[in-house]
Amino acid sequence: MLPSVHRPRSPIAQSTHDSPHSSLPTNVNKSTNPDLFTALKGGTNNFTIVTRYDMETFPSEDLRGGIVTWPAFTINQHFQSLVNFGLNPNRDPNAALIVFQGYSTLSPTNVVRAAFDYTRPVARPAAYKEFFAVNNTLSDSTKIQPMSAIAAEFGSDTTKRYVAPSEPSWMTAKLFL
Repeated sequence: MLPSVHRPRSPIAQSTHDSPHSSLPTNVNKSTNPDLFTALKGGTNNFTIVTRYDMETFPSEDLRGGIVTWPAFTINQHFQSLVNFGLNPNRDPNAALIVFQGYSTLSPTNVVRAAFDYTRPVARPAAYKEFFAVNNTLSDSTKIQPMSAIAAEFGSDTTKRYVAPSEPSWMTAKLFL
């Protein structure tokens, strides 16, 4: 099972709908009609027409995140670190990352980038120790900041192209080496 911080969660708190079935309640939430609430969230819209969703929000603190760039010749070290991170049975549930190869048309240079998201404001999370042990860092924007700042860093940029291999649970570094 995924750790709770990575498990998909619906922010829908209540729905309002118009139904041809006059016996159904108009406002549905998980307290008043839990079965109907679940059906409306996962239904195929053949049951009723949902006209409004009320969404839950939650407070969030700053987190540690950003992008680190290394020269392309470090790719083997990074993919091995990614495999070790993914297969670690005691992986920190607050840690998430994406490792990808990039090419900058401005430089022009091949690089390895890693996008780090740690859901707590911790300066250097131990979960990423193996990645940060790789020398020759070209740039490092990781810092404690709001999620909106991290998201903005991934804004549209036409000067880079990315190759992003996925990480199935059975993966080994030999697939990349």
